[in-house]
Amino acid sequence: MKKWGYVRTGIATVALIGLIAGCSNKEETSDKASSTTASAEKAAQPTPVTLKFGYSSFFTDEALKKYFVDPLAKKYPHITLELIDYSAKGNDLASLIAAKNIPDIYIQIYGNMNPWAAAGLLRNIEPEIKQLKIDLNRIEPQFLNSVKVNLGLDYIPALPILNNAFGLIYNKNLFDRFGVAYPKDNMTWQDARALADRLSRNEGGIQYIGLHPGTVRYGAYQIDLPYIDPKTDKGPFQTTGWKEVFQDWYNMFKLPNGGFIPKTPGMADGFYNGTTAMIGGYSLLIPKLITLPNLQWDAVTYPTNPKAPGVGQLPDNFIGAVSSTSKYPKEAVQALSVFISDDVQLELSKDAQQSILKDRAIQDQFGKNVTKLQGKNMVAFTKLKYATAANWKYAIATAPSTLIEDYFNTVVYDGVDMNTALRNADEEIDKQIQEAKRNLPVDKK
Repeated sequence: MKKWGYVRTGIATVALIGLIAGCSNKEETSDKASSTTASAEKAAQPTPVTLKFGYSSFFTDEALKKYFVDPLAKKYPHITLELIDYSAKGNDLASLIAAKNIPDIYIQIYGNMNPWAAAGLLRNIEPEIKQLKIDLNRIEPQFLNSVKVNLGLDYIPALPILNNAFGLIYNKNLFDRFGVAYPKDNMTWQDARALADRLSRNEGGIQYIGLHPGTVRYGAYQIDLPYIDPKTDKGPFQTTGWKEVFQDWYNMFKLPNGGFIPKTPGMADGFYNGTTAMIGGYSLLIPKLITLPNLQWDAVTYPTNPKAPGVGQLPDNFIGAVSSTSKYPKEAVQALSVFISDDVQLELSKDAQQSILKDRAIQDQFGKNVTKLQGKNMVAFTKLKYATAANWKYAIATAPSTLIEDYFNTVVYDGVDMNTALRNADEEIDKQIQEAKRNLPVDKK
């Protein structure tokens, strides 16, 4: 564990006003007044608090210090963070619970909160938000409600910190080589596919991919398709919406010169190695992209579906939650309030981590601190509206998004009939939902 920050202890010096010389009665009065003032100062001094702070290896030491430790120490010097890296040996959730070493605050991707919920570690932080008068209207609503919607809650258990923003990232080298005009903002998937058909080819024994749209789940997220029918608690995959998304993604995976986008090297690696012209990408790829000197790339807004005009992707944000076991919920929410402050959010935005605030002035600073991003259309990552967070509802054995990807792959790579694959997906998720229900605590069944 690492322990960062500092705690200021002691009492500020009290200046005594008055003459040393004089009658004894005045000296006694002065002494009493000074004692009273000192006591008041001591009473007002916040009690030092150490908060255990769980985080993922996504955050470097530099990032932890810049976005969390230093801003918190500046605003609330009596609060210290004890850092717990989930990726370190013995710091997985089960081990932390067994060791009674549960973080007061834990940073997670909102879609990974089900295990914490199943362990009873969620806390309603709305009372502290109200007590501290935190203005939630500053936050993009889809980010604010991501965990609430994902888990089907009627309260806010966490605040968003930053978002993994989506955009269409393209390889300028390939567009130039094949004489195709660059993509533009506000394209649809159909527009992107039309460009892709002009780029996909096999040349010199190398298969070039015009467009890798990412997995089929992104098509479903974009138009708010459910993964579990909220009314029946069954799989929803044999519905018109899912059939259409499967068909759309099947068409984009199919190459004009025959065959399909290969399983390997994968979307990101195919772009890194210069064989894929466009990807339905996201901002978490940027740190790797800027290390590739021979790859000339840029971005435009994420392709849209006419069924959801102006909508990019669902929130993919990191959230800060307060554990139900924490003895310091007020201080923990105070810490969260610092992490969503304008100052911290502006620095995140400048460092190409999307802010969760509505403020357009902050969003427009996306990537401004990163020298290698200058001149690129980075603001494209922040322009579109957001789809609704997916509702998992149950902590099933296989994430619904992974389950449906696996069945889509049977269609593309194994030749399984599309209707059969969707039926199989429904049957599989139905089994897992029933198993998840059996494992629920008695009071939640």
